[in-house]
Amino acid sequence: RYNRPKELVVQLKKDNFMMLQFSIAKELGKSLKEIKNMTEEEIIGWSAYFQIINEEQEKAFEKAKRRR
Repeated sequence: RYNRPKELVVQLKKDNFMMLQFSIAKELGKSLKEIKNMTEEEIIGWSAYFQIINEEQEKAFEKAKRRR
């Protein structure tokens, strides 16, 4: 258990899976406890979704940059 936000920040920077769980919770408007009840397969699916969204945003950014 974390007593200070600083400790949690350090942990989150080291733990990609926990960071992913927080991202999913934010995206779905759910608590972290609810997300922890998801199957690993579902969480991995969300990870793939976020990767695709990120790639699409990067492509759009690069395209907009070239137009300048």
